[in-house]
Amino acid sequence: MPKKLDNDTIQKIINMYTTENITLEEVAKRLNIHTTKVISKYLRLNGIKIKNRTDLTRTQNVIEQVLTLHKDGNTIEKISNIVKVSYPTIVGILRDNNIETCVHTRYRKYFVDENYFEHLDTMNKCYVLGFLYSDGTIGNEKSNRLQLVLQERDKEILEKIREDMKFTGPLHFRNSSKNNEKEGRCVQDTWGLEIVSKKIRIDLAKLGMEPNKTFKIKYPDFITENQHSHFLRGVLDGDGHITPYNGHMAEVIICGTYDLCQGAKRVVESLLNIRCYVHSVGNIYNFCVYGKNQVTTFLNWIYKDAEMYLQRKYDRYMTDYYTNNSLSA
Repeated sequence: MPKKLDNDTIQKIINMYTTENITLEEVAKRLNIHTTKVISKYLRLNGIKIKNRTDLTRTQNVIEQVLTLHKDGNTIEKISNIVKVSYPTIVGILRDNNIETCVHTRYRKYFVDENYFEHLDTMNKCYVLGFLYSDGTIGNEKSNRLQLVLQERDKEILEKIREDMKFTGPLHFRNSSKNNEKEGRCVQDTWGLEIVSKKIRIDLAKLGMEPNKTFKIKYPDFITENQHSHFLRGVLDGDGHITPYNGHMAEVIICGTYDLCQGAKRVVESLLNIRCYVHSVGNIYNFCVYGKNQVTTFLNWIYKDAEMYLQRKYDRYMTDYYTNNSLSA
């Protein structure tokens, strides 16, 4: 039978447990009581509910710490070590505050700004969206996976995108050339960015990205006038090329669906007053700008105030069109 406690000790138990938000074990230790059964008995007799451990860890101070650390880009594992709170409790706190955590695995291993595509409020976000339109893939509701795989020499743009999205996970290298040497095929090594996030998948779906998008992607008419140049710079870097001026025809070509190419043509002709063309190659279409003067006008427009771009294409622009120096193809 639990021993009977005096009124003074019972009041101390009540005060400690209700005001300091500590466990039954901690109360017992402080008051030198042998068992927690005695403490829980008197708490219940006084109408006080025994809190579970999750309730005890979700104090306002802990909640604020978790939210601040998460906003600063810390992983759940790191937050757990700092705040001394379990993984499930942190996940629960984040979800209670409308912050999605990884649903593909039990716990998110790496941090990412899951609200990145909620609003297209920076030129970099418009650029990344354009790049994903042309060269990215997105999974379904089961995988929630966003992937962007590029040849090895373009790793630097993946680093920039990863940094802008505050993603703390690694890029993944694939030795594709070695795997195809025996078959005599020329396949380049690649680097890939892979992010799993339900929130990002849902937001990208609202922005026109969907699984198996190759023949379905449409030009995003919802973006504003000052966003088109950054979006199209991303599309160009993802699946387009610049043919330098070397005494012959200069051109910019972007590959995509009919709707994407027609949308780009409509926007560019309207904003820049230059002539553009759309040509078909089977089921794939090309948006084209021809001639040094028109190409220079287009490139000056998409690179104006740019913070993010594929370096090798930007260097071609700077070397040949901007400085008017000759560059070999």
